[in-house]
Amino acid sequence: MSGKLSKYKPLALVLGLVLLGIFISQVDMNEVFANLKTVGWQFLYVILITGSAYALATLAWMLCLKTQNSGIGFHRFYAYRAIGEALAMINPSNFIAGDGAKSVMIKKHGIPGDEALSSVILSRALLMLSSIIMLICCSFFYLDGMEIVGHPALQIAGMGLVCLINIGIIYLFVSPKLLLSKWVYSLLKIFSKRKARRRIRSVISTNRAMSGYFRDHKIRLLGAFILSVAHWLLGATEFLILMKLLGYEVSLLSAILFEMALMLLKSLGSFVPGQLGIEEYSNKILLQIIGISTSGVWMAFSLLRRARQIIWLGIGSLLFLLLYRKL
Repeated sequence: MSGKLSKYKPLALVLGLVLLGIFISQVDMNEVFANLKTVGWQFLYVILITGSAYALATLAWMLCLKTQNSGIGFHRFYAYRAIGEALAMINPSNFIAGDGAKSVMIKKHGIPGDEALSSVILSRALLMLSSIIMLICCSFFYLDGMEIVGHPALQIAGMGLVCLINIGIIYLFVSPKLLLSKWVYSLLKIFSKRKARRRIRSVISTNRAMSGYFRDHKIRLLGAFILSVAHWLLGATEFLILMKLLGYEVSLLSAILFEMALMLLKSLGSFVPGQLGIEEYSNKILLQIIGISTSGVWMAFSLLRRARQIIWLGIGSLLFLLLYRKL
């Protein structure tokens, strides 16, 4: 995160909390508590699903490591990922801080520093790439379901266009010519060449990691990509179950679009610690888009998602305390 954004993080946090307070003041809390009571102990299902999604992302990360016989067991990788994600929740620099911690922890096991960092960058890039592809595909089928592209010829042309766009995006990530970084740099320098040179470094690192791994380990990269997609599908399943517990039936397509759009909106407010206010307001907007405008349900849903985050924050913190002396 840039120094300028860091200076404004207290103000951003205050504004987020004020925004959240305004919306809470308009909510019938009796309705909220009634919804929470309905969910009850079944909330454990959500915790288990989140844990399973973490497991899939952990396996994807393990496949991104060039040294496959590192001697680090799955349980260690899982713990290190939980610790990194916990740090990302509370640190305004978000994924940068969390991913840095992950690379440092596996480096303690004898993994070369460059390889450790590259595996973390690659696993994060695959999560990003898979989410983009899922968002594009689901957006098309969502529009198709609304009969916006109802004509058979338009459907075929639309599916072909979606495939071409996804192939193009994948090629940007894996091209040996580092086309992704060149494309991003071209966009950034429109605003400022100096800032573009400074900010393009992380994109170049991501592009190099993807390109090199695609060249040398295509099968493992494909496996990690599939696991990344499955990770997001479990996230959508969590949304489905939460809404069902709150009394609403939602399609899997809507759930995937909700998760992908929420991730995008949260990334825009990543400099706010925990995205306080940002995530809640995003939940409200996205639930309204899929036809759920009841304020009590929105607030109950947001509280349950926050509760899930706090539980996993606690698990990550506990794992850090248990493993710190062994690192």
